[in-house]
Amino acid sequence: LGVAEDFARETEERLVRYAGIDTQSDEGSDAIPSTPRQLDLSRLLVEELTAIGAGDVRMTGYGAVLATLPGPAPAPTIRHTAPKLRTWMRTSR
Repeated sequence: LGVAEDFARETEERLVRYAGIDTQSDEGSDAIPSTPRQLDLSRLLVEELTAIGAGDVRMTGYGAVLATLPGPAPAPTIRHTAPKLRTWMRTSR
């Protein structure tokens, strides 16, 4: 397989893995996150970001995942916010 096919296959595998994680909230809870299982996806993202070499990878108390990804230099800093995944990433210069 070529690079594009490998990337597409890996992306699909990740999506299926992420979709299989139970992140359902509890409407009756005032906690953030409302259930402990909502952190399961965040923990997986921390592991995967660390494995690919992201820097300063951390999870906040409310489940947001923060990481710094090296980018081409010189380049502007980019922040990606994915509220459903509670993931915030930014690239560094």
